[in-house]
Amino acid sequence: MNKAFKPLLATALLSMASLILEISFARVLSVILIQSYVFLVLSLAVLGIGLGSALVALFPSLQQKGGLSLSLQLASVSTLLLALLVWGEMGGAKLLLFLAATLPYLFLGMTLAALFSRNSAQSSVFYGVDLIGAGLGVLFAVPLLNGLGGFNSLFVAALVLALASLMIEPPSFFYRVFGLVIMILAGLQVTTSFIQMDMTRLVTPKPMLERLNKGGKIVETRWDAFSRTDLVYQEAQDAYYLYMDGGAGSVIPDKSRTNLWQRDIGQFPFVAEQPESSFIIGPGGGLDIALAKATDVAEIRVVEVNHASIDIVREMSNYAGELYGEAIKVFADEGRSVLKRSAQTYDLIFLSQVITQAADARAYVLAENKLYTVEAFHDYLDHLNIDGQIALKLYDELTLTRAFLTAIKTLSQKGMTEAEASKHLFALLDTQANPPIPLLIVKNQAIEREEAIRLARLAEAQGGYAFLFIPGLLANPPLDALASGQKGLDAIIANALPTDLRPVTDNRPFFYNFEKGLPSFLQRLILALLSLIALLVVIWIVNAKKLEPSAHALLPMVALLGLGFMALEIVVLQKTQLLLGHPTLALSLMLGVLLLGSGLGSLFSSYIKQLNGGLLVTLVTITVLWMLWTLCWFFMETALVSKTLTIRALLTALSLLPLAFCLGIPFPIILTKLGKLGSTYVALAWTVNGIFSVLGSVLATAISLSQGFSVLSLMVLVSYICIIILLTFTHQQTLKSL
Repeated sequence: MNKAFKPLLATALLSMASLILEISFARVLSVILIQSYVFLVLSLAVLGIGLGSALVALFPSLQQKGGLSLSLQLASVSTLLLALLVWGEMGGAKLLLFLAATLPYLFLGMTLAALFSRNSAQSSVFYGVDLIGAGLGVLFAVPLLNGLGGFNSLFVAALVLALASLMIEPPSFFYRVFGLVIMILAGLQVTTSFIQMDMTRLVTPKPMLERLNKGGKIVETRWDAFSRTDLVYQEAQDAYYLYMDGGAGSVIPDKSRTNLWQRDIGQFPFVAEQPESSFIIGPGGGLDIALAKATDVAEIRVVEVNHASIDIVREMSNYAGELYGEAIKVFADEGRSVLKRSAQTYDLIFLSQVITQAADARAYVLAENKLYTVEAFHDYLDHLNIDGQIALKLYDELTLTRAFLTAIKTLSQKGMTEAEASKHLFALLDTQANPPIPLLIVKNQAIEREEAIRLARLAEAQGGYAFLFIPGLLANPPLDALASGQKGLDAIIANALPTDLRPVTDNRPFFYNFEKGLPSFLQRLILALLSLIALLVVIWIVNAKKLEPSAHALLPMVALLGLGFMALEIVVLQKTQLLLGHPTLALSLMLGVLLLGSGLGSLFSSYIKQLNGGLLVTLVTITVLWMLWTLCWFFMETALVSKTLTIRALLTALSLLPLAFCLGIPFPIILTKLGKLGSTYVALAWTVNGIFSVLGSVLATAISLSQGFSVLSLMVLVSYICIIILLTFTHQQTLKSL
């Protein structure tokens, strides 16, 4: 038992470090790169697990004594080097960054393949501990990021990997000393932060870099699991700005110089209607709150997903005033989630350039933003008073057009024609801003001619704003045809080549993706992965006679398990986020439940595999549970939306636990069978599973972008049904042996 304890503890530690590394690295990449590159780097990095496993399959000598300690220490060193590369290049040398990001996972893949090859008879225990360690890594990553920030958390991952290298097998004196040196170096950085990221050397052209190049200085930085938040002071303007991950900049209003910000186009809905109550989503530096207070709004509710923004604005009360005073109710949460949980209605619901992931909106084609979907507009309209309005301050005319068409789609679902729906909308453009900023107003009631004239005159008087759409008075092509009823929404969208202007839904919520078809970087990544898989198939065919008959069924099952699990994980995270609220909570809780539950299932699999047809029963159970969960989720979400966070989180986790438990059973059973065929087959299984897990992530992204998450749910179902078919109709000997 003592001999097994240290390797099992090392397995848990390396899996924990792997997840801490992945989450921390994603957090750092979000600061120095745009999201498309973040996705690409992480996909290629995790692919390293499959490639590392392939090396063990090709060179079995890597399983020899000392190999596990060495590969883990190389993973630790390469993690340190990766952190230093990030610090030195700050988003430059992208090709080198891609390669460096793969190395830690390459060595982790080598370690896992060798470890499981040595202990194939105990696959259920080792895989269970592996998953539980990964689940703990997800749960620990959040407090680590909140306490140390993304950059220092990379060094924590390196430290834990070095610690695991000293436990995984009896280390030689050299390995012991080398591991201790790595831990000391990583520990020094974690405790002293003697190396810090210099945002003035940022290569990616983000909004904050432009501000810094104009003489701005960072006066405060706060890292947490959600973002890096920087407070920047511009001496020439004597002004403060807040930035999230280098983008999503917002001004902090100066209470003594109201003339500098009261002309902002965001003031128009407050001045035009003098609302008694307002619900503000994403105020950032607090400008929207200042605009509301300037017009004496009696009741102000504010939701800001970035807790650091709230804290910084509160601490700057001498400069900005008491924006978050006692009279204002503030939620550090996701805006729509808070609204859905409330029965209160408002005169104004205001969203100002809200993007849940900070960066230039044009670069964030993968940003899932459920604040601008058809279902979101229904939620907003349901929480408006009879004369209430929704106001959306957007990024440019392209985002305005999509929001406009989404609002039309929403209103038409309430029983009116699209031409009638257009009478509820009003759009302006602040041409004096750089770049020009549009504002869309959606009213609960139709805007009659007299009201439209009043609003237009007020817009001219308040700021000289340009008119984009005034119902009954002004409509530019092609919206004029829509307003007159000559063209429908579908015709306008079809003619908008080459831009995709389709209204977004919760099923396909990518508001900032205007590219028809898949983004080019995603197409190239899919092509590269398919080429790699084609190479594996060719090798498989050439060596078909050398493989054990059972392997012809088992290895494709492993591939489908990797594909299905990754797609399932993405669907679950997408579906549960709105109910759970804050995206960080949703990620850590749901990913933690899936991994920990699967780990428990893996530990139990040693009993399942003794049962005749036990694997087949488990796979059928997974399929049934997945169908039930996806079909029942809407009703569960509706029933839980008004409950406390504790109840929502607990019941959501419990609803997934049986499924997660079953998901952990098949892979270790197959690994145990493959181990009986030879250690090389175990390494091959990790290779196939690793590559297809990455393919599953990439395909899941592509399918959700083009078809929506409902089709992705079907992909999960098809993956497990295919495994059942393989198990049932190929190689009766394989089925009996399981």
